[in-house]
Amino acid sequence: MKRLLPLALVGACLPITACSETSIEKEQQNPSDQDLISMTIMLADKDQDGFLSRSELINYGDSVFASMDYDDDGSVSKEEFSALDFGFQTNSKNTGWSAEYEAARRILFAIKDRNGDAAISTEEQQVSSTEEFNHADLDGDDQLSKEESNLAHLPGVIFQAAKPDPD
Repeated sequence: MKRLLPLALVGACLPITACSETSIEKEQQNPSDQDLISMTIMLADKDQDGFLSRSELINYGDSVFASMDYDDDGSVSKEEFSALDFGFQTNSKNTGWSAEYEAARRILFAIKDRNGDAAISTEEQQVSSTEEFNHADLDGDDQLSKEESNLAHLPGVIFQAAKPDPD
């Protein structure tokens, strides 16, 4: 049986409410992109100290990678990668930016597929996690604050950049 996807736990953290037209209930059903990023970071913070260590971020990335590798061949194909919902897909459909979301997903895959062979290897994933940590550790203290952690969440950064500007 395949491992449970760690990011699926994000969905378990979201409140379940009955359909309603009130703005509060709509917000609970469709958490903000920032809420999705924060929930993902909380899952990675294993010691719950409010900071992400290098090993916590890399271990979380490895866990997500293993969950995406459905055929257990040590690499993630475009199809396996596309099966993962980073939590932004529902928001993109509800706000009318599905095309931008799909473009952002393809860009994210291309960034992680460093050698361009249409698959992300274990090594590519680990290099990506390390680079994301290094990029985000603005003060060089080898741990990420909540603000810095937002920069390390590459899917969140890319999907936020892909969103159309509000009118």
